[in-house]
Amino acid sequence: VRSEDYLREKTVGYVPQRSSSTRFPMKVVDVVRMGLIKGLSSKWKKEVLESLESVGMQHYIDEPIYELSGGQQQRVMIARAIVSKPELLMLDEPTVGLDIDSQKSFYELIKKLVEDLNITVIMATHDIGFVAEYSHGVLCINRRLVVHESCGFEKEKAFFNRLYGFNVKPVVHNHKGEKRV
Repeated sequence: VRSEDYLREKTVGYVPQRSSSTRFPMKVVDVVRMGLIKGLSSKWKKEVLESLESVGMQHYIDEPIYELSGGQQQRVMIARAIVSKPELLMLDEPTVGLDIDSQKSFYELIKKLVEDLNITVIMATHDIGFVAEYSHGVLCINRRLVVHESCGFEKEKAFFNRLYGFNVKPVVHNHKGEKRV
């Protein structure tokens, strides 16, 4: 299958790193509507609302995007990426600039979208701790490719030795005593 044929038939949703143009005077509804890459149908309002509901942002539909918090803006960008019902969602450093609670909320949202929409997610991130907790499989690149096909790899010392080239010890990262790398 040629890649251009695949892309014509299937959609890929994409969420870039944090946009520097968040002061752009657009409403949330307009930002999400931009994700309808196959054109606007008579159902576009319903599609936009469903997408916003999927990320818990339906109550902000008429708000200017620049008045939202960083985490809320990120959810709107995800709604824009999924409004066209893609099979694949690509995320580029999606948690940059988010606090720990917002990061956890973000990863829980992505997990829910994977389950509810039957979507595949490919994410570029440096946040291996959260990835270990929420992913089904991981490809890590650090001067070489290291593959891990199951979740919970934070306990596997050999994996981290291969990834980083030296011994890595889990350290307590939060007040619950959960181990993070």
